[in-house]
Amino acid sequence: LRDTVVAVTAAHGTGLGDHGERASGAYLYDTTIRVPWLLRVPESEARDRSIPEQVRLLDLPPTLLELLGVERPDLAGLSLVPLLDPGGSLPPLPAFSATDEIAAFLGGPPLRSLRREGWKLIEAGGDAIYDLLRDPGEMHDLSASLPQRVAELRATMPGGDERTAAGPAAVL
Repeated sequence: LRDTVVAVTAAHGTGLGDHGERASGAYLYDTTIRVPWLLRVPESEARDRSIPEQVRLLDLPPTLLELLGVERPDLAGLSLVPLLDPGGSLPPLPAFSATDEIAAFLGGPPLRSLRREGWKLIEAGGDAIYDLLRDPGEMHDLSASLPQRVAELRATMPGGDERTAAGPAAVL
C-alpha cells in the first residue's frame, strides 16, 4: 500500500427526488454530476486536505499516468498533479456534461451543461443558468435576467452556439 496510488470516484450521483428527477443520472444538476474523487498518493504533501478547485473526471487518467511516471498518450484532460503541492495551481477548469437519457427514454431533448467559474448553464431545449455561489441548490434560473452571461457560457461550451445532440451520458 505504501507504493500504491488509489483513486476512488463515481460515474454520477443519483439526484433522485431533487428537481423532480425520477431516474438516476437523468438530469445535469449538481446532485447528479458532482461526484466524490478521492486520491491517495504515497508520501504526498496533499495528505488529509481537500482541493477547492473544480476538477473533472476527464482529468483522472492524465493525473494517474503522471503519478505513475508513464508517458502520456494523446488524452483529453489535464494532469492535476500541480494541485497536490500546497502552493500549486492550475487555471480554472470548465466542466462539460451531457446526457441523452431523457431524449432516449422520455422523448425530451438531449441535455448539455457547462460549469465554469461559479456559473452553470444547462441546455435542455431552452437555457437555464445558475449562480452556484449564491444558489448551490440550483433553484433559481437566472437566464431571463442574464442573457449576456448565457451567451458567454454558450460560446465556451463544446459545440459553441450550436445545439447539437449529445452522445451517451458523460460527466467530464
